[in-house]
Amino acid sequence: MRCFITGSLFFALISCAACSKKQSDFNESADETYLQNFAHELKEANHNYNNSLRARYFEDQMRLNPEIKHDHLFSMAKEYLKAGESKRAIQLFDSLEQIIHSDAVLYSDNSRENLLQEIKRQKALGYLRLGEQENCIMNHGHGSCIIPIAPHAVHQIKEGSSKAIELYKALLSENTDDHESKYLLNLAFMTLGTYPEQVPAEHLITSSLFKDEGQDMVKDVAMQYGLDVNGLAGGVIAEDFNQDGFIDLMVSSWDMQTHVQLFLNLNGQGWKDVSAEAGLSNIKGNINMMQTDFNNDGLPDVLILRGGWLGPYGHLPNTLLEHVGISPEGIPSFKDVTKTANIYSTYPTQTASWADFNNDGWLDVYIGNESAVTGKFNPSELYLNQKDGTFKEVSKQAGLSLETFQSNAQLIVKSVSTADYNRDGWIDLFVSSRDGRNILFKNKGLNKGGIPAFEDVTKAAGIAEFAKTFTCWFWDYNNDGWEDLLVSGFHTDAFYEGKSISEDFALEQQGQTHLAATGTLYENQKNGSFKDVSEKVGLNKILYMMGGNFGDINSDGWLDFYVGNGDPDLRAVIPNRMFTYNGEKFNEVTQHGFGHIQKGHGAAFADFDHDGDQDIYMVMGGFYEGDVYQNILLENQMPVRNNYVEITLRGNQSNSFGVGSQLKIVLKEGKNLRSIYRKVNSGGSFGASSFKQHLGLGTATTIDTLQITWAGSGNTQTLTELSVNQEYIIFEKDGTAISSN
Repeated sequence: MRCFITGSLFFALISCAACSKKQSDFNESADETYLQNFAHELKEANHNYNNSLRARYFEDQMRLNPEIKHDHLFSMAKEYLKAGESKRAIQLFDSLEQIIHSDAVLYSDNSRENLLQEIKRQKALGYLRLGEQENCIMNHGHGSCIIPIAPHAVHQIKEGSSKAIELYKALLSENTDDHESKYLLNLAFMTLGTYPEQVPAEHLITSSLFKDEGQDMVKDVAMQYGLDVNGLAGGVIAEDFNQDGFIDLMVSSWDMQTHVQLFLNLNGQGWKDVSAEAGLSNIKGNINMMQTDFNNDGLPDVLILRGGWLGPYGHLPNTLLEHVGISPEGIPSFKDVTKTANIYSTYPTQTASWADFNNDGWLDVYIGNESAVTGKFNPSELYLNQKDGTFKEVSKQAGLSLETFQSNAQLIVKSVSTADYNRDGWIDLFVSSRDGRNILFKNKGLNKGGIPAFEDVTKAAGIAEFAKTFTCWFWDYNNDGWEDLLVSGFHTDAFYEGKSISEDFALEQQGQTHLAATGTLYENQKNGSFKDVSEKVGLNKILYMMGGNFGDINSDGWLDFYVGNGDPDLRAVIPNRMFTYNGEKFNEVTQHGFGHIQKGHGAAFADFDHDGDQDIYMVMGGFYEGDVYQNILLENQMPVRNNYVEITLRGNQSNSFGVGSQLKIVLKEGKNLRSIYRKVNSGGSFGASSFKQHLGLGTATTIDTLQITWAGSGNTQTLTELSVNQEYIIFEKDGTAISSN
């Protein structure tokens, strides 16, 4: 009998002449074309997401080795499916089925049945993808791929979902406990507008997330504004780059064959792509990015992060862009200063956090890097701002390189977040890793060399030391003035059974036990420790975040959050999820316009249309070459408007945007006195909201006081006589507040 080797294992065992470039061969050019050189090399590299290249390799092998054509045919079909060529992949799977049926010598009865079942599973996925491509992408509309599927978003080209239904029914007839296929079957019926009526009763999944409950809270309007960028997973920054009072958008896709795009907000009435004029045409794509002001000139600069998920091929350069001014036409301009700022490195990463770690009034940056299963450890980096446009890397001296925490060179840092969790005046750090080691570092202040010294206090703080996690952030969810911590789980034992997160999501929606890690909310106990309150507040759910962020979508003064669910696996089509908080529980409102089933990544909350409530922009798409999708702008549609105030800080002794500063508003809502706290930052760890802080005030009509505790300097200011539904710029230097309305 012939052994049938499939997928990535087969590819790892072969020598691929067409894909022979190794990361060590990559050229680090010293001139301004260094990004282009890296992009060119990556395009020809042998990594898991170069699917067209990998498919062509297997096609070549079929011609060279016709006697084992079927071995290569399966791998080639899977690669074409990942490359987005669904019809071609389905045809290849059909051809392989014919070979298996016609050649009885090749396989034992057991291996034949197993292989035919796997081909059936891949074809079903291929047809499901075909339906998405022909309807949600090619005939895209504002309700596309959002569950519950609205009547106007039902697939008009029905072949893909119809054929998928036939195949998923066949798979379920062989195994009724295949919950992944059960969920995807229900999803296919939804796309045809025949859920739940035509779903076989024994396979029907009923869930509040699948039920149309009337008025949506948001509507995707990206298409009408030209913001529906079609690409892969990437980053987003919502910030006022030209300082006209309106929040602009910078977006990216991780594919380095693309470039960063900047869309200027035209006074809330439209958008304009000014990428070329802003100097971004040669700034290659990236997986994540965030704004900062490293030179304290009051203009938002940008740090771009690259290499995450790519393993040994992820040694790509990060980029630091300096904002060098605004033209008379109101267009900002950027300059690549990565090398002159001494911040150039090529460790694989997708996460960083800017904070004033040494309290000198200038923003520093910590970059969390990934190590892969290559026997090589990649240290994480702490760059201290030298106040002259340059940085100094001091991670080892600060105890933050993570070298002592790595195991077999596999420490995969996925997210980092900063806050002064113990309120001692020094910014602390949390590290979330994909391999299971999560670390809380307490900043103990400066050592004799003037470098902040960090101590691992994970165990003492009561934070789970081993949990495979991803997106994380500090936030004060319960408005008590102390920063809490949300960490998303990113693991399922279903992987070991050949299943995806869709298996677990289906089980969760049926109220059954599943194998996925759930999200964890750690509540600050105000004594240096945290307590897991996930179940208490209703968050012991699957938060499979590749991205996400928080804001106050209903302006009630309590923070809400949006989950960008997903995984590179094409079967991972579970919806992005939205949760609102009411002071006691988090309520899921995914079914009210948020339940996008395409993969979500970078997200940002902001009042883009300047109407007094927050909207959400999210970059959509996966990692495989063909797993593209249009980005979304979820415009707030809620008819009842609570009051709000928006605050922008201008630091003097503190950093220019007051990043890390705490805002405390005291107000009276009805007969009750209430405090609302916010920390100035860009929010979640994938996607960057504006440094302008939107504070919902509920039904309160007056603000008693606003107290600011400035980061770094420690200065405190108390302001009175502020009005609701206004925007203010507040200056540390003299405590003045200027209304910008």
